[in-house]
Amino acid sequence: MLLSGTGLSSVYLPSKLSYIGDGIFADCENLATIDVDENNPNYISIDGVVYSKDKKRIVEFPAGKNLESYIIDDNVEYISNKAFEYCKNLKSITLGNNVKSIGYYSFDYCTNLVNINIPLNLEEIGYATFSGCTKLSYVYLSSSIKKMESIVFNSCTNLTIDCEFEETEIPNTWESDWYGSAKIINYGVKRED
Repeated sequence: MLLSGTGLSSVYLPSKLSYIGDGIFADCENLATIDVDENNPNYISIDGVVYSKDKKRIVEFPAGKNLESYIIDDNVEYISNKAFEYCKNLKSITLGNNVKSIGYYSFDYCTNLVNINIPLNLEEIGYATFSGCTKLSYVYLSSSIKKMESIVFNSCTNLTIDCEFEETEIPNTWESDWYGSAKIINYGVKRED
């Protein structure tokens, strides 16, 4: 959180940078773009958003990027911890079909986020991933999810969750308070896509 809350509007990451810590740009509400030197062996910037060089992980989405919707393509398998934290402009996010894991606090305090699709083959959702997403209205959770940490949907008081598992079938790898503050949870819902 070294740069958290600063007035930065853009950042340039040099070629020798080997590691970006979780949430280093958290709450930098003016940060609209993060550029990465093309010779950096670990990271790449695509339209101001930082990905791992192999494009399988989204690392950092600038909190001040002026987009209401964002599509994560099918190459991405992982969303890093705190990757979208405090992205208050985003209203809709489409996750690629190959996303397997969403890290802790990934969408923390995306206060205007209304819609996000959870891929049917997602395997893991981290701690407090959607905490503070007070406008989030609906998610579908498939039975492919093997691990669900605590309070994933904390403070999501407008949220309706449709869950493929019956309530009695929830795996023991799901924390007992995974649903956080969700308004409605419907169990045993099958979705055909």
